[in-house]
Amino acid sequence: MDPFHALLPVGILSLIIILLTIALHKIRKWEEIIDLEKIDSEIEKKELEVREKVEERMNKILEVYNPNISKFFKILEKKGLQPLENIEKKLMKTKEKIFFIIESGEKPPKQKKTFFSQYVENVLSKNDIFEIFRVKIYGTNSFIIFSKNENIEIDVAKLYNNYYNYIDKQIRDVGNIELKRWYEELKMKNEPLILVTQPYLIPLSILINMLQKRLKKEDAQKIIEKINNILREEMEILKVKFSYLLEVVEFDEESVKRFESLEEKLVENLKKFYKIRRSTNYFSELLSKKDFINNFELNLRKLDENFFRKINNDQRYEELKTLIRDIQTKIFGVQI
Repeated sequence: MDPFHALLPVGILSLIIILLTIALHKIRKWEEIIDLEKIDSEIEKKELEVREKVEERMNKILEVYNPNISKFFKILEKKGLQPLENIEKKLMKTKEKIFFIIESGEKPPKQKKTFFSQYVENVLSKNDIFEIFRVKIYGTNSFIIFSKNENIEIDVAKLYNNYYNYIDKQIRDVGNIELKRWYEELKMKNEPLILVTQPYLIPLSILINMLQKRLKKEDAQKIIEKINNILREEMEILKVKFSYLLEVVEFDEESVKRFESLEEKLVENLKKFYKIRRSTNYFSELLSKKDFINNFELNLRKLDENFFRKINNDQRYEELKTLIRDIQTKIFGVQI
């Protein structure tokens, strides 16, 4: 399967198939019946393909985000700390609920902007609960909506009703007969098509793809911050050892084992230096410190100067420090 399909989640694949089917349906006569069995068969086939590629997909997602962090998560997977399949789900399981709304088919006569876009921007966006970002997908009006209330649901029937009411108010006093006739036909046919998907149908892969290609720069930065916050929350739960970082940059087995034997004392000294009393997750606590690398080196040298000299002369040691900085800045938001 090509990389594009490997990156697509089940929900979006399903939406694409349905949209294509409806597009073909509109070209034919309206009386023709959509072959639902064929659609179901295609969806099942795609779901199976995606399931088989979950780990590959997650690796690609993390590589896009940051290659070093991708390697880091692979080591966590190897250690059995957190399966990649579950990380993807947990990354999206936040206090903020995410919705993806797609509208397709509204074609009002002589209108520069669709009424649906106007409704989302002028009505939904005024709601303090929602944070809305427009997504550029050709032939549709699409939006990512972050809801600050995790109990909020977007009722599609209610969405249609409010949307129709919005159009009604806009054209009620307009003497455009063509526009009013169009609106009556729109309601009779229950058009346009409006689809709403929710987590986990829009995993991190889709958000990152949108960051790269389809969002305004300021909107992209806001969502990057959300992703960083989610990663940070996840790292605070996982019990990670510093020795895993040596494995990420592929230090030899002997060096990794020697570091493992020193790690407990090293961590104890660092916690004393930073006056950290909580011991549940020293990894995230220590990496949140701006001057961590300097104190890490200083304490490691005190414990075993020969070992420190050995790894310090290895080119992989610079890779190790780069990895630590990446985790500090990308996940923990440390300003270095």
